[in-house]
Amino acid sequence: MELVSTVASVATVLVTGFTAWFGIRIFKHQRTSSDIKLALEIFSTINNYWDRINDSNSQHYNYDMGQIFAQFETAARLFNDSILTDDALPILKDHIVEIYTAVESSDEGKNFIRDCVSSPTTFSELRKFLKKHFSTALLAQKHDIEKSRQK
Repeated sequence: MELVSTVASVATVLVTGFTAWFGIRIFKHQRTSSDIKLALEIFSTINNYWDRINDSNSQHYNYDMGQIFAQFETAARLFNDSILTDDALPILKDHIVEIYTAVESSDEGKNFIRDCVSSPTTFSELRKFLKKHFSTALLAQKHDIEKSRQK
């Protein structure tokens, strides 16, 4: 009888452990899927406004830029605070850095950023994000652009 009880206890522990492991795995997969979906939605929203800005007939530059920077700040906060998983990071990281670099490389973009800063906390999440993820290649590209403008 004791042997049956011991085997049943061990089997219960093993089944419980497997069930917990499987449940965590499913939860992680669902979380990753929803994080990737959100990252793609942010990516798409940024693209829509960026396309409008690049349209030569765009009459809403400040509004469109404001929407892009709102998406930048939201995404940066989600990544900085580890609310979104690292699986979603590759979807947005380069896109944010590249568009930010393009904006900051233009006089109109620099003026927009300057005019928007109303306190030391304006774009604070974006600044943290860029500091962490601004690749050396884009830093070099930014330097080359600035250097060519000075000539």
